[in-house]
Amino acid sequence: MPWQPFLMPNTLPQSPTVSRTDMLSVYMHGTYFLTGVGIMLLGPLLPILSRQWNLTDSLSGTLLSAQFTGSFVGAVLIQRNLRSGLKIGGLCLVAGYIALAFATHLSSGYRLGVGALLVGGFGQGRLINSISVLAGTRYTQQRGRALMSLNLIWSAGALLAPLIVGFCVMHFSIPWMISVYALLGSSLLVFQLSLAVGLWPQSTATAALLESTGPLHRTDRSWLLIAYFALLLFLFGALENSLSGWISSFAVRYTHTAAAYGVFSTTMLWVGITAGRALGLLLLRFHSERKVQLLSLSVAIVTSSLLALVHRPAQLLPLAVAIGCGLAPFIPVTTSLFFAEATPTTRQAGFVLAISALGGAVLQWIVGYLSQHTGSLKIALELPPVVGLLLLVLCALSPAVVKRARKPCN
Repeated sequence: MPWQPFLMPNTLPQSPTVSRTDMLSVYMHGTYFLTGVGIMLLGPLLPILSRQWNLTDSLSGTLLSAQFTGSFVGAVLIQRNLRSGLKIGGLCLVAGYIALAFATHLSSGYRLGVGALLVGGFGQGRLINSISVLAGTRYTQQRGRALMSLNLIWSAGALLAPLIVGFCVMHFSIPWMISVYALLGSSLLVFQLSLAVGLWPQSTATAALLESTGPLHRTDRSWLLIAYFALLLFLFGALENSLSGWISSFAVRYTHTAAAYGVFSTTMLWVGITAGRALGLLLLRFHSERKVQLLSLSVAIVTSSLLALVHRPAQLLPLAVAIGCGLAPFIPVTTSLFFAEATPTTRQAGFVLAISALGGAVLQWIVGYLSQHTGSLKIALELPPVVGLLLLVLCALSPAVVKRARKPCN
């Protein structure tokens, strides 16, 4: 039977009763898709909510911050017992979006909306990182492809989110759309609970991983690998989010087009990220994770540097796709290398996987500051390729860092 990217075969020892279709993989991919949609829903919803609740830009920004804060806290504070963490994440996601649907019925639902996004974001962060830890620990032979597959379907959900909002605005209502999202979250929660009570067969090894995930081995210098991979993901978060956050403004200013075209350029970036992860699945069949990491990062550096030469829309759109393709594989393959080399505890993994969001927040602000003080967003956007070059050097040093970390202390 050929390998199927969305239904990863379990590479751990299996009991003879395990079904051919891995139901836990179905749950993991379905949850990743739902969180991809949910995290990206707020952006296209923001103008509608701002108008309905009569919000200033500052108050609108608070809604984005609430979702980010909840997601970050949920990701960092994942539990050693992954089964319990998945339940809590699912419950928070459903409760948060039910409350948000109710808030959108109200003309003054802003405060309830902030609280709902905090809770829903917490659930999303908890689910994403719990599943990442589970996949990183569970798939020992095809870890990179398993994580690439999960990230591919997350990207597909994120790409579809603006289209879903546009369709529902024209044909239904915002509260109806958010309620359906909460209902889908409830169905996945019920599915997860059915796995917990044994309605679907699973191996003893899988059940043990869900109950408790910890380090497979430890060295005296394990902290060095944790710090190293945290730095890699922090810098990559800075690179990716600064480009995705500013490319829309760049399109409007330097291609002299309408704001709608700027939004379209961001969509093309996400098309590139989704396509790049599909391509990454293919590359990992023939090349090591480290080679794919260095190759994709090199593509991202070269293509993002070319933004300085863009003057027309016809130049920007294919370049946005190429940038997305270069950025796409880095997180899955680096996460796979992190689990393989550092064998972190659950809490350490939660911190390292969540820290990329902080890098994005920092560099997006720095790019804005440089743009304001130099008078040129083009000049400011030459900073992300510089960060990419630093990241490339650090990735090339990975074998030396791993060797030093594994050297016994005297």
